Amino acid sequence: KVYGGMKFFDRAEVKDMLAYLCVIHNSADDLRLRRIVNVPARGIGATTLDRVGQIAAREGKSFFGIMERAGEYPEVRSGAAKLQAFTDLIKALRALEETEDLPSSTTRSVRRPGTSRPWRRRRTWRAGAASRT
Repeated sequence: KVYGGMKFFDRAEVKDMLAYLCVIHNSADDLRLRRIVNVPARGIGATTLDRVGQIAAREGKSFFGIMERAGEYPEVRSGAAKLQAFTDLIKALRALEETEDLPSSTTRSVRRPGTSRPWRRRRTWRAGAASRT
């Protein structure tokens, strides 16, 4: 049962976690990748992301593919370490998906450092859900 009906899926944290799951399964999903690349904040600037997008368009590659090899591109070399850390996180979550069942791997993905948002500390999402039960 989904509490709150379709409004549940309108919540930013739900959209973010669904975007993480989509990117884990399809790293070429540039739209969802752009949504989560700084969730939580990783200090990857809009200019860096725009440059990654320009390189990806120029080379006909995915956003993720360019981020993986950011050190090879002078335009984004300054943010390469942060971009690489993000792609490493996605690869680690993908490896987790391959070794565990979906409910377990999803739970671990949500709790993994680097994917949680400040809402977890506020407990607004859990408190809101509990008040509707």
